[in-house]
Amino acid sequence: MKRIGLALLMTAFLAGRSVAQDEAPAESAVGPVIACDEPVYDFGTMDNADTVKHTFVIKNTGDTSLDIERVKPSCGCTVANISQKIIPPGETAEITANMSLKGRNGPISKSIIIHSNDPKQPQFRLALAGTATTAIQVNPDRVFFGQVGPGDATTFNVTLTGVSDTPFSITGTEFTGGTLETEIVTLEEGKSYRINGTLTAPDSPGSFGGNLKITTDHPNRGGIEVPVAGTIVGPLIIAPEEIVLSANHHQPVTRYIVLRAGTVESFTLESVTPPVDTINTKIYPFGDKGYRIQLENILAAPELNGQPVRIVTSADPAKVIEVPFRIVQ
Repeated sequence: MKRIGLALLMTAFLAGRSVAQDEAPAESAVGPVIACDEPVYDFGTMDNADTVKHTFVIKNTGDTSLDIERVKPSCGCTVANISQKIIPPGETAEITANMSLKGRNGPISKSIIIHSNDPKQPQFRLALAGTATTAIQVNPDRVFFGQVGPGDATTFNVTLTGVSDTPFSITGTEFTGGTLETEIVTLEEGKSYRINGTLTAPDSPGSFGGNLKITTDHPNRGGIEVPVAGTIVGPLIIAPEEIVLSANHHQPVTRYIVLRAGTVESFTLESVTPPVDTINTKIYPFGDKGYRIQLENILAAPELNGQPVRIVTSADPAKVIEVPFRIVQ
């Protein structure tokens, strides 16, 4: 009987152990896992007139969906787009990246940060790295000629110098923004040139810009663009050109008008007349060649819309200046 009882006890023990093993909790889930076989793309050495283009492949090696919240490049020179934002387990997505090398020289590395729901790597870093070089050095690589009067002529020069042993010559120039005369001067045959430019400013005041397009016979730099910009000013510089008020603002406000010498050497402010008598005016010096007009107790009444502040100066031909009010809803 003892032997039979012992056998039954062992049978019950083994059966209980088998049930316990069957009911043991499974191994905990891994969750989403972001991975990339090539997180850093080495583009080698490229001319700074080019754009680096590369496609990163990212994979979800986890066991639940990988959710991409956003893809953020480290600077404005890099643009990155992802093919899909929800990546199931075992699947992939592509991130296409473009990085402009314009104006850059030497080693460069720019990051792309992927924000996701990966608990261990919520911010995953990709990178574009390499060296930016140039076949032709351009100095300056942009031209700002400041303030000039309407129709005035202004001069500048741009020097092109070959960096490698490959000889080149300038085959032509073109300007997209107006009237520009150019003269090409050879500093060293096949190696270095200077472009002398004479720009005739437009007749209308305001910001002005264009691109000087230079063509060469260099195999790596057939085209070069140099931005050219400036400001065309009249006899006086006036800011603002209109006074904007909100119709929903029912309390008196104070606004300012600034006048500065433009093409005139100096001027005097002779009178300021607001459109209604309730507006008070005060005049203060603004630097050594300007004035600040303070307009007080302005009410945004509908009848004020379109009515100007009349300013009389000694500047010829800007003796009378009108700055209108504009009422907006």
